[in-house]
Amino acid sequence: MDKQKKKGTGALIAQAVVLTLAAVIVLLLMQIMNSKGISFPTAFLISVGIYVPVCALASALITYFSLRKGHVISFDDVTADMPKTIYDGLALPIAICADNGLVLWHNDAFPLISPEARARNCTLRSITGMGTDALTEDTDGKGILWTSGDRIYRIFSKTYPSGKMLVWWNDVTVAETEQRLRKEEEPFIAYIVIDNLDELMQIEQENTASIASSISHLLIEWALGESGILKEFERNKFVFVFNKKALDRFIENKFSILDKIRWIPTGKSDFPATVSIGVSTISGTTLVEKDAAARSAIELALARGGDQAVVKSENGIEFIGGMTKSSQKRSTVKSRTVADKLTSLIYDSSNVLIMGHRYADFDAFGACIGIARLVLQFGNPCNIVADPTNMDLEKCYEMLKSLHPYDNMFITANDAMELNNSDTLLIIVDVNNPTQFESSELARAVRKVVFIDHHRVTGEFERTPLLHYIEPSASSTCELVSEILEQTQAGTKLSKYEANLMFAGIMLDTKRFVVNTGVRTFAAAQYLRGQGANPNEAQELFKTSLDDLIREAKFETNVQIYRKIIAISINTDTDNTQQDRIAAAKVADKLLTVHGVRASFAVCVIGNYIRISARSTGKINVQKILETLGGGGHYDSAATQMNCTVEEAIASLKEAVDMYLDS
Repeated sequence: MDKQKKKGTGALIAQAVVLTLAAVIVLLLMQIMNSKGISFPTAFLISVGIYVPVCALASALITYFSLRKGHVISFDDVTADMPKTIYDGLALPIAICADNGLVLWHNDAFPLISPEARARNCTLRSITGMGTDALTEDTDGKGILWTSGDRIYRIFSKTYPSGKMLVWWNDVTVAETEQRLRKEEEPFIAYIVIDNLDELMQIEQENTASIASSISHLLIEWALGESGILKEFERNKFVFVFNKKALDRFIENKFSILDKIRWIPTGKSDFPATVSIGVSTISGTTLVEKDAAARSAIELALARGGDQAVVKSENGIEFIGGMTKSSQKRSTVKSRTVADKLTSLIYDSSNVLIMGHRYADFDAFGACIGIARLVLQFGNPCNIVADPTNMDLEKCYEMLKSLHPYDNMFITANDAMELNNSDTLLIIVDVNNPTQFESSELARAVRKVVFIDHHRVTGEFERTPLLHYIEPSASSTCELVSEILEQTQAGTKLSKYEANLMFAGIMLDTKRFVVNTGVRTFAAAQYLRGQGANPNEAQELFKTSLDDLIREAKFETNVQIYRKIIAISINTDTDNTQQDRIAAAKVADKLLTVHGVRASFAVCVIGNYIRISARSTGKINVQKILETLGGGGHYDSAATQMNCTVEEAIASLKEAVDMYLDS
């Protein structure tokens, strides 16, 4: 007989002994009273009067002390509707609780689940940290997982009409441990690409082999340290197989291998060696699905400029790294391939629609004009989707109003929807974030879509495009479009107006050829000059009005320096217009001329939103900073829009800056 049963039996024996002793005492009293001459009925009544209260008092005292010592009371004493087939001897911990969680009854196994379960007047909350309401949320019947020491339980419960709750603990330590071990050993796949070895070769030809060897050695050492398998399947490209436990460590330490490779000496080169990593953390899928997801992730990492890890999970995509500015690594071969593919798509389309981003600038507008000229060369109907009220492009429209066929080429998004059919081709330039399209509805409606952009990709495409030419290393989209025009087989002839607009696009994004330039930037500029572009005429587009100058002054009177290298300018006027948004971008550019400033942010109120324009000298990735605030852009030029107060926007901005600088 177990301990609890012994306690219950002891209480019953004690009650029986008391009753027997009381009966003996009554009989003795009756004998004494008879010997004294008291009649039998009278003696009997006196004895019963003594016997009954003595028995009642004794039973009450025994029950009280039994309860004080943890003696078990019967199910019927707790609630009439509890099942009576549960016994104290079961190894399964069981308890009966009141509606407030107080433990009214438990079996012998219950105190073993935790030290708290052995306390007097214990409750579910004191034992498990959960009340009865938490247990009732187990609607799927799988129990609530709970750990105590080295044991793992699933807690189940059943509530009865009386309000009492029957609770039991199922020990699942072995099963859960085995499942955890299986998860830790689940295989995952990553693809690794050395980003810029070809570019380093042009500068350090004699050291390229040594640099490549150092990178391979670090990658192999990294893989072996994680008990993984690393194989080079193509020049400078690796496939890495590892387990879930290693993956958790990679994410926890932010893929520290990126930093280690960045510190490899590269001789006379002023930019480091970098790698990109693409991995899928989607658990439970097949190896084929994991491989496809990892390939997609590495493509996204390369499209964002490299030097980063792209991690795809069930909850979305995480970008880790991206601390180095991408170097120009395009070739005329790629431009020619893109040009051939694009011209083929144009030729096979019944009509072509072209659009850039909302509040288009010179780069977006110039790229639209360049692509329009390419389409017109094939005689296809062509229209540019643009906002005619955009005052920033007023001079551009004025320049083209007398030039056929631009006099009727620009249409609204609504008009473009009416022109859409199954063979319509939509070419989107200078943007890849759907939230920034001139018309997101049009992008979703058109079946055939092409992207040409120089901004880093912010995520996967909603629908796979027929062609995407996204090069973050390019200075501007006009640079990419210039290369495409130059590489078309038939050759494309631009008017001087078209060439000037495209030249202005390159000037805008390079700050008049001061930042973010490369050999291919000047090659594109040379091509446009050959097509009739005049820098002086293009410069006329940048001249500002007195009103715009006053708008910029509003920002310059409220500037703060954060962490010694970040300039933040704020315009809190509530009557700001889109012209102030343009002024904010210009002020952000101007703040970079302040000594010691490496990145600048201009914050202004536009309607119900807070608009932030960001610029960088190339030392800080402002696009990565603003991505955390829902924005995007380029390494040294980005923007975002927030629906909050100015104070909240500034606080979030500083938090994002801290996160970037401290990472």
